[in-house]
Amino acid sequence: MKTTQEVKQRNADIDLMRGLCMVAILLDHTELYMTGDNIIAYNLYVPNALSAFFVISGYLFWRRKQPFSLKKKIISIVKGLLLPYFIFTLLMALPKALFYDRDVAGGFLAVFGGQASWFVAALIVAELIYSTLLYICKERTWLIFLCVCGCYAAGAMMSGDKKMFPWQVNIGLMATLFLWAGHSMERLVSVLREAGKWLFGDNILQKKPNTVGILFGLTAVLLFLKWWGWHREEHLLLCPVDISNHAFFIFDMLVGVAFLYYLCRLLPRLRLLEWTGRHTLVIYFFCGAVPLLVSTAFKRMGLTYEGNYLVILLAFVLVWTLCGLIAWMLSALGIKH
Repeated sequence: MKTTQEVKQRNADIDLMRGLCMVAILLDHTELYMTGDNIIAYNLYVPNALSAFFVISGYLFWRRKQPFSLKKKIISIVKGLLLPYFIFTLLMALPKALFYDRDVAGGFLAVFGGQASWFVAALIVAELIYSTLLYICKERTWLIFLCVCGCYAAGAMMSGDKKMFPWQVNIGLMATLFLWAGHSMERLVSVLREAGKWLFGDNILQKKPNTVGILFGLTAVLLFLKWWGWHREEHLLLCPVDISNHAFFIFDMLVGVAFLYYLCRLLPRLRLLEWTGRHTLVIYFFCGAVPLLVSTAFKRMGLTYEGNYLVILLAFVLVWTLCGLIAWMLSALGIKH
């Protein structure tokens, strides 16, 4: 039985993880809009941040204290993801069309086709698929695992020509594997504990995990994976899907999530990052528009990159601040997200 303090710490760690991932996405988008390219290599951190969002969503998907209800979960997905998707993307459809001088009707069609915010669309599809699998498989762990592996394989095969599917169905299918990983985290830890008990005896349970040691080991593995991926020129692009080695991709993503988890356990309370983590959904909807506006303003003022990364950092701080202000104002207005 978890104490209240343990639950609060768990929630703080999760918020910190989401906050770090959201900051990573904001930095990536700031670089792209300021320079038209990634300055820090995309494979170094962006895919890991995106996959971590899927794993965290799986971890928070459903607590096993009560029977799973497909109806309740679908209602939760509609209220928590689908409605915000339509509200925010429809509000921004016209301004985006006017800014880019594009067809307005095409902008609205992109919204209803799940193209206006690819990550949220993929998450909606992934959660709907995973909910259905939980219901059909009656919580049989081994059967669910086989199904999500099949879903990942199907999504990967669909993505061979980098085609963009309606509602990012291919990415949603692949993301079910990461939802399963997050949802099974506590059960996997229990299995590892039992294995440790069998191998090393009951004394293993009396020892607290060495977080620093685990983090050091994960850091070494992750650095090796990043070097290997760079050396082999592996592609790890999530949208449109361009993954050259899926086994390497999955391992890299899961090690990255584990590294982030133990890092957040070791870090002190970082309130700003935790607050950002609690508002990631709203911030994500504006993580394209705000960097675009900031980069446009910077260019008009003559503030361009030209090899000076301090300009990028200044733009990034402004982007993070403005996105936070938008989330705060919406929260103050009573809009839940």
